[in-house]
Amino acid sequence: MLNSKICTCSDGYSVSSSSNAAAKSRFGSGAKFVSWGGKALLVVAVASDVYAVYSSENKARTITTKVGGWSAAGAAAAGAGVSMSWLEGAPGPGTIAHGVVIFGAGIAGYMIGETVTETVYDWIFTPLK
Repeated sequence: MLNSKICTCSDGYSVSSSSNAAAKSRFGSGAKFVSWGGKALLVVAVASDVYAVYSSENKARTITTKVGGWSAAGAAAAGAGVSMSWLEGAPGPGTIAHGVVIFGAGIAGYMIGETVTETVYDWIFTPLK
């Protein structure tokens, strides 16, 4: 029989270890690949931004733009994670949907943050004609 201890999270939700074990047995090693895939995507994204800074002519503008993108990505992913936490009520599909929403919010936040930061940087540092 599975261990049925209950863990109450800081946000008030309760998760039993038996439901975690059931999800682990149902999805098996797929969860491991998702975990490693996320880490690999993060490494590739950071390496891409480091290369963009290295190869740019205006390094201050590129660094500012990338920092704005990562800041907005973090804020968007955190906001989506909190606001959509009700999806966790359906273990398995709900957890996957929650992850997809957070991932999408992070991508959208990065793109928007990068664009806004670049625009504001240009407004501030481009001389008037």
